[in-house]
Amino acid sequence: MIMADNDQQKEKKNRRNGVIGTLAFHALVLLGFLFMALRTPFPPPAEEGILINFGTTETGSGLEQPETTQEEAVRETVTDPQEAS
Repeated sequence: MIMADNDQQKEKKNRRNGVIGTLAFHALVLLGFLFMALRTPFPPPAEEGILINFGTTETGSGLEQPETTQEEAVRETVTDPQEAS
């Protein structure tokens, strides 16, 4: 009888320690994700892409490829305010 009570107490203690250990482990993993994996770099990386001619529309058909990308065209049209003076 005394052994059964002692075993039940050990079982409860072991379960409690297991639950506490599991919660602590998962809390540490969650904190690790928050501080390392979910951080956005500053400044965010620029979007990059490749111009693809699918040929499925009138503007996309033909053998001629554009010599400049849209980003380069925008850079060319923007002037520096100091240069205009």
